[in-house]
Amino acid sequence: MDDGSWTPSGFYFHTEGFTFKERNLLVAMLHYRFGLFSTIQQHAGKSMIKIAGKSMPLFQNIVTPHFHQSMLYKLVPK
Repeated sequence: MDDGSWTPSGFYFHTEGFTFKERNLLVAMLHYRFGLFSTIQQHAGKSMIKIAGKSMPLFQNIVTPHFHQSMLYKLVPK
């Protein structure tokens, strides 16, 4: 669970180890399967998938039951 982080504008998956094709497939599947809006963005030369802020309530609702209590800070600001 340590490969993601919340920001005021959405949620980032740190997908630096994925190929371009794999990132695109994941973005497409997140939208198709869950209705989540996401993009691939570059930060410091590394590609990450960002869940859009408008999809955050849905994203949080989907993943919160699967998060360990100690990791919830990654989903919700303090």
